[in-house]
Amino acid sequence: MATKGRLVPFLIPSLLLLLLLLPFLAFPAGAWGPGGSLPHAWLEPEMRGGGEVPLYPVYPVDPLGPTPDESPCAPLLVEFARRSAELALCSLRHARPLRLCGSCVIQQWSANRTYGMILTTVQVNNETCERTLLRSDRLQLVYQQHSFSQGLWDAASCEACLVNGTNGTREVASWMISFMQQLNKTRTCFHENSLVPRYDLEGNVKHSAVCNNCRTAYNTLGKMYAELQKNGSLCIDLEDAMNTTRQLWSVQFNCVEYCSDTPSVLAVSIFMCMLPIFFYMSSVIHSRQRKRRLVTSKRMKSTNSSASLHRAQAQ
Repeated sequence: MATKGRLVPFLIPSLLLLLLLLPFLAFPAGAWGPGGSLPHAWLEPEMRGGGEVPLYPVYPVDPLGPTPDESPCAPLLVEFARRSAELALCSLRHARPLRLCGSCVIQQWSANRTYGMILTTVQVNNETCERTLLRSDRLQLVYQQHSFSQGLWDAASCEACLVNGTNGTREVASWMISFMQQLNKTRTCFHENSLVPRYDLEGNVKHSAVCNNCRTAYNTLGKMYAELQKNGSLCIDLEDAMNTTRQLWSVQFNCVEYCSDTPSVLAVSIFMCMLPIFFYMSSVIHSRQRKRRLVTSKRMKSTNSSASLHRAQAQ
């Protein structure tokens, strides 16, 4: 018993050491990966190398239903996935400067066309692809993807800058092309007249060349924008382009046009501000005069009544 008691402190560390050495005893040195990684036999087939990753590595094919490759709606699903990916890529690539509507109109039309085919295609068993792909689960992934893309397109008001093209397609309107051409002309003028900096007496950069030489192009662009805004033909491309151009003109180049009617506007503003004071003073003066008249009339009436009383007593 004493011998067993002395062996207990040595038995526990021995068991722990055995557990640590068990993987090395179970697998030879060649079975381990480079750098002491997991044994090659423990890896999944697609992680071992030398083979393609299976399409469905976890979930087996349902024996009671068609496989995804055999489904009549599978080509439409793959096509919609590809068109949606192209639209997302185009949208992000043209986020700055923002040129979503003019650059991604083809991708948007293609994605909508494929989604429309999903809604109208009927399978062999008279079941629509809409029910199979859009309403077969709670998540409705295809519908959510289309709603997100369409919501982004509607928020940008892109349809205001598009017209119907050939074969039912959508294309950029002529007024949008004209506006972008004038925008390019104005921006080119900004660039060419700001290459050689000029300084004033205080050492600040002067942009008088930009203000003088590009004023006509900038005013023309502003008139075109105002006309499109009046007609409701503005999309996010035109709005962002005009906002950035105005910022360059007023902030960076400081080409601010001051109104020539400033003195008259200032005089009218001061007069309108003084009107309440004049009204208050006139009302106070009028109320005092009216009160004075009432007091005078009361005194005269009391005097006349006293005189009449004295006459009656004398008689």
